[in-house]
Parts: sequence; C-alpha cells; structure tokens
Amino acid sequence: MSQKTFTGLTLLNILRNISIDTIKVMERFLKTNRKLLDFFI
Repeated sequence: MSQKTFTGLTLLNILRNISIDTIKVMERFLKTNRKLLDFFI
C-alpha cells in the first residue's frame, strides 16, 4: 500500500469518531453561497 492509501485510511478512522451536525454544516455552507441560499428558500 502507498502512503496516500494509509493517509486516507487514517483520515477515515479519525472522521468516524467525530460527530458532525449536518444542519450546522448546511447553514454555514449556505451563508457563504448566497445564490444557493436563495435556491433553497
């Protein structure tokens, strides 16, 4: 396996242990992209 593969597997393992609030992610994304905000509202 290459270094890139090991890095990807490590990141997947770390991200699995982090809880992500999808509502907060979408709110933050839509605040930075006003055109999409208008589309979703």
